[in-house]
Amino acid sequence: MKHDVFISYSSHDKAIADAICSKLENSKVRCWIAPRDILPGVEFGEAIIDALVDCRILLLVFSAKANNSPQVRREVERAVGHGKIIVPFRIEDILPTKAMEFALFNTHWLDAMSPPLELHIDKLTDTIYRLLGYERTPPPPPPPPPPPPPPPPPPTKPDPITGLQIKDSSGNETILNEYGVVYNLNAEKKLANSIRDHLVIEKGNAIQEIPWDQIEQIEIRNMDAAMIMLLHDKSLDPVKLRSGRLVGLDESGFTLVQDLANIHSITPLRGKTIPEKPPLIISTDSIKNAKDGTELILIPEGIFLAGGPGINQGECAPFPVKLPSFYLAKYPVTNEQYARFLSETNPDLKDLRKWINLDQGCFVRKSMAGYEPYGGKNDHPVVNVAWDGAQAYCSWAGLRLPTELEWEKGARGVDGRLYPWGNKWEQDKCRYDGNKGDETTCRITDYKEGASPWGIHQMLGNVMEWCADNYEDSSYERYWKGDLQMPQGGKAHVLRGGSWRSVTYHANEFVCAERVCSDRIFLDHNYGFRCAKTP
Repeated sequence: MKHDVFISYSSHDKAIADAICSKLENSKVRCWIAPRDILPGVEFGEAIIDALVDCRILLLVFSAKANNSPQVRREVERAVGHGKIIVPFRIEDILPTKAMEFALFNTHWLDAMSPPLELHIDKLTDTIYRLLGYERTPPPPPPPPPPPPPPPPPPTKPDPITGLQIKDSSGNETILNEYGVVYNLNAEKKLANSIRDHLVIEKGNAIQEIPWDQIEQIEIRNMDAAMIMLLHDKSLDPVKLRSGRLVGLDESGFTLVQDLANIHSITPLRGKTIPEKPPLIISTDSIKNAKDGTELILIPEGIFLAGGPGINQGECAPFPVKLPSFYLAKYPVTNEQYARFLSETNPDLKDLRKWINLDQGCFVRKSMAGYEPYGGKNDHPVVNVAWDGAQAYCSWAGLRLPTELEWEKGARGVDGRLYPWGNKWEQDKCRYDGNKGDETTCRITDYKEGASPWGIHQMLGNVMEWCADNYEDSSYERYWKGDLQMPQGGKAHVLRGGSWRSVTYHANEFVCAERVCSDRIFLDHNYGFRCAKTP
């Protein structure tokens, strides 16, 4: 047997699950936890079933999110079916759903709602030991206290802090040039104006902000408490940082989000200038299509993290998907390109009306020589194009529409980021309702700062883009299981990416995993497309 304990949890409770795993493994209990113990290239479903068969105990981190998670419920049901011991560890005061209660009807629960959490984790560790039949060895005696330090020098006014050096539990170091600590994931918007200048902490029922230039060192003891050491030997009591995370820009300009549970120490850097660097674009090959001049960028074969917030199928943590290499257009198809296509193909009126609506919000029109763009919008993306009109253009150009998984990898790179530029919404990096003014679309070369890690532009905003796939509600459940075949049948097709009409209070419209659908014959003045090509 490769491990003793299988840890089942909701992705929202990952920090607590990681802390439990660390405590158990430090106590010599062999644990299996996803995604850490799933090898790249192995199907998630197969890996999870094998791990459940091999374990002796399933440890359930029970919360409101886990209670409503189909994936957590399936893991519990399969563990019960294989005769495994179930240990529910309840971290929130809620009752199980009927489906979860059926799976756990005769199981004794461990409650961990009252602070401090580490005492409950200690009790959980002892319970696991007894269930496994292990004998606990007494901890070694504490080392003798170190000699007292020499008296500190007279206090001096510190230089301005120009960076923050973070060392995590694995010894990795990162330097941030803009940073802050968010004490609660749901309070990020509320605290957005203060986190760059202050450390924001929760102490009791109050929020306290400490300017960074008053902080000498921060030592994160564990996921629930931190000791804040201030200048001149002043200190605060341990403060709650449950579900806390540190956010900031690293030296390459990327947004870093790191759970405080994994941080060993944070030290401000004084008197050091950290140069600003543009966001890193992954170097890759590109080609130009001879027929229509489309520039396409090679997305190499490999694994990327798909799914997550925005797919409208309940809870779905990002999961690895391996795709073969493909080319994806750097920009969406423009009015000028589509007018040339219509001029060369000269469709009859029946086909024209199936492909594009020239009467409303479109900047392509009939001319003496065929068709032409107008209104000074030659380099704006074409709109009012139906799915059949996008397919017809791709066939004429010798290209194709991307699948929705290809579109998603082209938009977010491989690390599961929420937006092409990182994990934080930035309103100046794409065209949407909040910055369009009286206009609709913009030029395809605008908003360069919002490019994806591959250097592909406007994957979010400006126009929503048709994909090759028929729409299927449960397709991401199949993708998670390793079945990447496109669904067949039906008139609805997938659209990806927000548009110039999208608004920020519909938050999911702006994440790379968001997927919507429309009938293939529907034409709208915020629907466009970009092309793809198989190498």
